[in-house]
Amino acid sequence: MLKILTKIIVIVPLAIIFFLIFTELTLKVYLADFYFRDALFWKAQDNWPKTLESYNRVLKILPRQYCYQYRFAQDLKDGLKFYSNTSSKVKILDLGIKRIESIPKEQRTLRMIALQANMWTEKIHLLNGKDWSQAEKLYQEAAKLSPKMAGIYNDWCQLKIYEENWKEAEYMCKKALSLYPPLDHPLMNEGHRQQVISEQIKVYNKLGQIYQKQKEYDKAIKAWSTLLHLSPFQYHVHKKIADIYYLEGNFKRAIAENLHGFTLNPDDSTWPFAVALLYKKMGNLPKARYFAKVALEISPEDEEIKQFLEKLIGR
Repeated sequence: MLKILTKIIVIVPLAIIFFLIFTELTLKVYLADFYFRDALFWKAQDNWPKTLESYNRVLKILPRQYCYQYRFAQDLKDGLKFYSNTSSKVKILDLGIKRIESIPKEQRTLRMIALQANMWTEKIHLLNGKDWSQAEKLYQEAAKLSPKMAGIYNDWCQLKIYEENWKEAEYMCKKALSLYPPLDHPLMNEGHRQQVISEQIKVYNKLGQIYQKQKEYDKAIKAWSTLLHLSPFQYHVHKKIADIYYLEGNFKRAIAENLHGFTLNPDDSTWPFAVALLYKKMGNLPKARYFAKVALEISPEDEEIKQFLEKLIGR
């Protein structure tokens, strides 16, 4: 009887302690998940202060949950759009980089390494830096871990563009394109297909930039035309193609591209104003005046359009 009583005296407190620990851990996991979902909600609402506040609560509750550290770093990078000056952007990128670095190296996944490389790339670019070795090293590490991951080379291409290393940038873009599955692959569902298209759009846009910088205008137009084939409503691309035709002195084709963009985005005065400028360049003043008036109707407060039209009218 004494032995049984002794066991009870030992077991009951241990059971209570275990229950309390288990309850505390469960509560922490629940609260962290609650605030994480809260952070995602505020991010979707573009409420950056609330997003940061929710993440701070998550990381205070479970500071060693690496998945939350990674997601916070990812959303810090996405949150750069909320900052207008370079120093603030750099501070945010530094915070994201430190979040990834706080994760033990052996616990860092491919996505974490790729994100870290991306953040280093953007930071050095913002600082007009020349030493890209840290980002380069991380991309090499990511590519070694997963040599057939197209997205790594897509991001790596951006690093080479910032370096103005056009040949290597072109290589990285083409490498990425070679690794994406065919869009008509029988095992690809629509969600995956759209994801691949979204990635390929980025690659073709970069290729267009690369060829433009090298004055390979035909290749630039081909890259951007392929992009439009993938996503016809990327209307801003018509502006890029129009600029190429302008550089070549082909004003008629430049006008056609601007008018195409205007058809897709009729509330933007940029398009008719560009057409007006081109017609003036060609010496066709009546059409220049007409499209300047169209632009002014869309943006009646735009001083540049007003002054341009006044000069055409002769006031």
